[in-house]
Amino acid sequence: MISLPTWAEEAEPGHNFGLGPFQVRSQSPAHTLRLSLTPTVPGKIIPGHFMARLGGSWVNVWANNESYFLDYESFDLDATIGYGISPRILISIGYDRHNYFGGAMDGLINAYHDIINFEQQGRSEAPEDQTRITLYDEAGNVLLDTDDLDSLKNAGIRLSAQYIFHHGTDQWPAIGLTGTLRYGVDTPDGGDDNQPIDVGVSLGISKRWSDRWYTYFWGGFTYYGQNEYLGLQLNETILSAMFALEWRWRPNFSLMAQILAIQGAAEDFGQLSDPSQEITFGLKWQPSTMGVVEFGFIENLSSQNNGPDFGLHLAYTHQF
Repeated sequence: MISLPTWAEEAEPGHNFGLGPFQVRSQSPAHTLRLSLTPTVPGKIIPGHFMARLGGSWVNVWANNESYFLDYESFDLDATIGYGISPRILISIGYDRHNYFGGAMDGLINAYHDIINFEQQGRSEAPEDQTRITLYDEAGNVLLDTDDLDSLKNAGIRLSAQYIFHHGTDQWPAIGLTGTLRYGVDTPDGGDDNQPIDVGVSLGISKRWSDRWYTYFWGGFTYYGQNEYLGLQLNETILSAMFALEWRWRPNFSLMAQILAIQGAAEDFGQLSDPSQEITFGLKWQPSTMGVVEFGFIENLSSQNNGPDFGLHLAYTHQF
């Protein structure tokens, strides 16, 4: 007789699954120009059933330093439909779109900064509700100055497959692997528009610690086919990571805190080359056994000139 290694103590599917992390991509300025992976961890997959998700993130961006001036808002739309092949395999197709527009949040953010006595960094001196991008070279000369951001809007179609290769145990977490292929159907103006194909792979971990506490970890790697925008050269590969904490306040209601860290996108261009740390905190509500609503506030943590100044996130997921 020959003994073979096996997951003999593997838990039933769902033991380590909470309501999951926020489905928020990086809203850092350079990352919104192309695919940014959405954190995906092991979760409930119902064989023979569909999963549909519709969500969006609305953020305000303000950055004013020696390398660039950014003043605009953007909306990141995401629509996904998936199908459960087995309790371990989910395949999905998704559509994402990113639009840029004037700063409807400017007045609110200015007033909030005044209340908490936070430095405006020139906000109060700039016109409200404007869109503007200005880039400077090392000598301070203007490389680009535009208030028309329509050329930056972008959209893409994604194909993804998730495989949960271990549902975990009481001691060990659930572990899953996800692969993503994205084709840009509407890409920003750039120097290599003929290569709008991006590929990503990520590892997700879900762990239940008690009836109320869950943690999630995710790490991703992305390879990009298009890397030139606005005269900037962006990195061909990007690493990203996410950690989220869920507290199950009620059986169908959780409070969430999540941090997403992502490698800087630009090559040698000020703080756009620095990593971005973005926090989302809020709630998840499960109004039925098949649907989940998520709502969160988005803030940059320490990268004041390479992340969203403030944002809102809302999404709904339903299995049928």
